[in-house]
Amino acid sequence: MESKKSIKFNSVTQALHAQEVLAGKSIRSKIVRTPKLRSESGCGYSLYINGDITRAKEIIRSSGIRTAGD
Repeated sequence: MESKKSIKFNSVTQALHAQEVLAGKSIRSKIVRTPKLRSESGCGYSLYINGDITRAKEIIRSSGIRTAGD
């Protein structure tokens, strides 16, 4: 089983939208606050992906959802 990986977002709204899009493609995920040590601005949310992180990122980007650092 592939280990969980995360994608960072600047807002909970973006993370929720991404989670909905991924769920529609049968990719499970969990939203958590990004730890301050991993966030440049000290706030934000991460979406932990259980599965193919590369595919998840492609789906999110093709849906027009911005991730932190884009």
